[in-house]
Amino acid sequence: MGAPVSAERHVIMGTAGHVDHGKTALVRLLTGIDTDRLKEEQERGISIELGFAHLDLPSGLRVGVVDVPGHERFVKHMLAGAGGIDFVLLVVAADEGVMPQTVEHLQIVEMLGVERGLVALTKVDLVEPEMRELAALDVREILSGTPFAEWPLHPVSALTGEGKAELARAIEELAIAVEARTGAGPMRLPIDRVFVMEGFGTVVTGTLWQGTAREGDQVTVLPGARPARVRQVQVHGRKVQAAAAGQRVALALHGLDKNEIARGDWVTTPGAFREASILDVRLRAVGPGERTIAQRERVRFHLGASEAFGRVTFFGRDELEPGEDDVAQLRLETPVVAARGDRFVIRRYSPVRTAGGGQVIEAATQKRRRSDVAAAQALTALERGSAAERIAAALAGRPAVGLTVEEIAARTGTAGAEVESALAELVARGEAAELGRARYVSAAYREEIRTEIETAARDYQGRYPLRHGIQRGELRSRFAGRLKPEAVDAAIEPLVAGGVLHPREDRLRLGSPVLALPPRLRAVADRLREILLEAGYSVPSSRDALARAGAPAGPEAQELLVYLAGEGEIVRLADDLLYTREQLVRLENEVTAVLRAKGELTVADFKTITGVSRKYAVPLLEYLDGRGLTRRSGDNRVPGRLLAAGAGGGSGGAPASGTSGAGGGPATSC
Repeated sequence: MGAPVSAERHVIMGTAGHVDHGKTALVRLLTGIDTDRLKEEQERGISIELGFAHLDLPSGLRVGVVDVPGHERFVKHMLAGAGGIDFVLLVVAADEGVMPQTVEHLQIVEMLGVERGLVALTKVDLVEPEMRELAALDVREILSGTPFAEWPLHPVSALTGEGKAELARAIEELAIAVEARTGAGPMRLPIDRVFVMEGFGTVVTGTLWQGTAREGDQVTVLPGARPARVRQVQVHGRKVQAAAAGQRVALALHGLDKNEIARGDWVTTPGAFREASILDVRLRAVGPGERTIAQRERVRFHLGASEAFGRVTFFGRDELEPGEDDVAQLRLETPVVAARGDRFVIRRYSPVRTAGGGQVIEAATQKRRRSDVAAAQALTALERGSAAERIAAALAGRPAVGLTVEEIAARTGTAGAEVESALAELVARGEAAELGRARYVSAAYREEIRTEIETAARDYQGRYPLRHGIQRGELRSRFAGRLKPEAVDAAIEPLVAGGVLHPREDRLRLGSPVLALPPRLRAVADRLREILLEAGYSVPSSRDALARAGAPAGPEAQELLVYLAGEGEIVRLADDLLYTREQLVRLENEVTAVLRAKGELTVADFKTITGVSRKYAVPLLEYLDGRGLTRRSGDNRVPGRLLAAGAGGGSGGAPASGTSGAGGGPATSC
């Protein structure tokens, strides 16, 4: 038997076989646990739902047991439990031999890539030795030509216990040979049961496919990205601090009600996995005697405990013959959670029979045309390529915000350390690039984004040469539907750092960071400034002022005002009045002096300072209010927030540019 096996190794055995061939009775014989927990199951004597038990072996190894229903009506329940098993206990009754669900269960096991197993020939107490031999020959015949041809066969009786010890030893040998799984990496648990337990709330169960589930973990339930927290972890009914890949696990989840979760959902590490409705796959049709899988055929897709309807797309062919395999794309009607290397099964839409299965190559982001023969070559390369080639293909899908190392690992089925090494190789070869904060895209896509940003900035400056540059918001809107805003900002960062774009507030300028007026417009601006200063506070309207300054007619005059306002040379007040920076600074100084001397500003004080009529007084006072220098109190003004905080007004700093942001309605007095 060899040295004792660590009890920390985690192995799952699944049953398979036709209805009423004694799977549940055999599990009860081996484990002492009755997996038929439902009243209807006990009354009818057949399994309807998945059952779970554990088998403690002499070596110290505890094997989790998933007992599946055998009736053809419940094959989808069987599929919900079959994912994640390490080896199979095929159960065939000696009094009936191989039956239809025996064959279909074997097809499913083969499609799921489970090659280890053994056969229990049950109910041997009911038949003569000759019948045992015939049933055994029947089993050998059905297994011949399959990966299961060498499975050992053990006669056993759940009633008398005959063969129990020999079967248990054979199970132990298989369990010890199973390669240990690692609990490293992100966690993924397919949910096959959901129920409520008093004192714990919502509880989900499943076979942990990847990673480690710990008490207190923040998790995401997919599809739908629903957040939750792991309140408690149990393995075989025993509370543990953590459970690792390969164990049957029950998680009490805080934050989600039972009706918010269903069989087929997944508990995952936040951000590590994504849902997809398009999958690139390697698809294989079940063997001889079955129908072909046709182009665009509607199928039932099973992965983990999930089921989704969808259609098959082949490239350069119209069907897949029995026993053949090829790359294909599955387009599903509802999203699933899939990662590279996941095994799946497809069944016919009607009549419901297993049609094939295979492995996920990639959770795709876009449809591939059926006529695109090159797609088949690309998928084959992606399937068989190196880590760097797989990552390059994932980045070529143009992710909307780039992909993190963790996301690349989940999408390509590559370990995190291997992803980092491959990314370094791709970056060094100029095939991948960082798109801000450890998110990666293909170098070609980053260059495409960069070129489009520069082109947009250049076009904008061509249309509006007197503005500092294009606004960030306008750049983000150009990429709407392709890149998320944070990705656009990330693409802008290296352009700013490299001196290609020059920021000013929310604008970005290409070329020189300094925006200078052409000489003829500089002359107009200087003349406009003289006209405004000469007028005191009773300035002419903007139209008159521009005309007297010799400004060009049309939009160019307005663009000149936008420039001067942006540079802080002028301020346009509410009634389309223009003031220079010097005028408003002088006004602020004079008003501040009165407020500090008297504590308030009266109508008479303001007229003494400005000498203006109500036409000018109202916008000027609203400007002072908007600046926080003054605050209206009855008919007068008192110190605003700036003076109340101890700050002086008009200390030489530039007043707010653009239109005054004064609060409140129009003032009729101070």
